[in-house]
Amino acid sequence: MISDNDIIDELFLEDINAIICNNQIINIFTDNELESILNELRPVYRQTIKPDNKIDSKVDIRASKNDNKTEVKLESRETILNYFTQQLEKLLKIVICLTPDNNNYRARCQRYPTIFTHCTIDYYDEWSDESMTAIAYNYLSIANLSYNLNIESY
Repeated sequence: MISDNDIIDELFLEDINAIICNNQIINIFTDNELESILNELRPVYRQTIKPDNKIDSKVDIRASKNDNKTEVKLESRETILNYFTQQLEKLLKIVICLTPDNNNYRARCQRYPTIFTHCTIDYYDEWSDESMTAIAYNYLSIANLSYNLNIESY
């Protein structure tokens, strides 16, 4: 979760915009770091892939006509990198909490449109005491908890 206070540098939002738009950040990892990640991911990838199926449209798995063995293209660097990107896209969740009252909000909407066009935006206003109490009672009744609160004493 990222809030207004966490955004020290606007480049941070640029990276988040790139993740949402392209599922990657250019040059986020050094070559050594990326190789290390791919080497650790290779056994996971092997367990995920079976010779008779496809992980996605970018990974081509075919049996050779000559010797009925799976082609060795399965573990190329590009294939593992595609798998890594696919898993990030599937598993990575980003929550951004921005205050519309902030002076930078409008400029951020214009500068990083993907954040605001490809995400769900929920606007919240202050809640009344009655609304908060009604929700609390609702959750307590769903959980079958007994409640005996004297609301007037709060």
